[in-house]
Amino acid sequence: MALGALAEEGLRCLRLRPFNHTGPGQSEDFVVPAFAAQIARIGRGERPPVLRVGNLEAKRDFLDVRDVVSAYLTMVEQASAFEPGMALNVSSGTAIRIGDILESLVRLAGVDVSIEVDPEKWRPVDIPVSYGDSGRLSALTGWRPLFAFNDTLIAVLNRQVTGIEQF
Repeated sequence: MALGALAEEGLRCLRLRPFNHTGPGQSEDFVVPAFAAQIARIGRGERPPVLRVGNLEAKRDFLDVRDVVSAYLTMVEQASAFEPGMALNVSSGTAIRIGDILESLVRLAGVDVSIEVDPEKWRPVDIPVSYGDSGRLSALTGWRPLFAFNDTLIAVLNRQVTGIEQF
């Protein structure tokens, strides 16, 4: 109803469905910087070499925040390509296992760690796999993600290690 009312008033709007995004400077409340921060502290000798984790089996669709911003900018610049109220996914189209992200960060940091599952970090209800299809967005605008996820992990880890943005 709200979208219909907005369209009647001439306001063009879209329904964007962004999937997980990450990058340097993101809060440690999110999984990638949370892992990277723990690894950085272990590397600096600030904590024992034990990573406390939740569910490593969940799979999520991650994008570099720069790709997400690029998608948003593309949608603003090409607004006439969209029907008012159209729903668009902003996603990579690939589900990555959370445990694989952790393994990549540990490998990139070159630290020896043990993994400890922390029941406090488990969600009471968790979707096993979540990923999107940004095919409609790509077809209408030509937008595609540009940043390799491994490069994003390096940038997040570097930020946690040095405290400096390295885009």
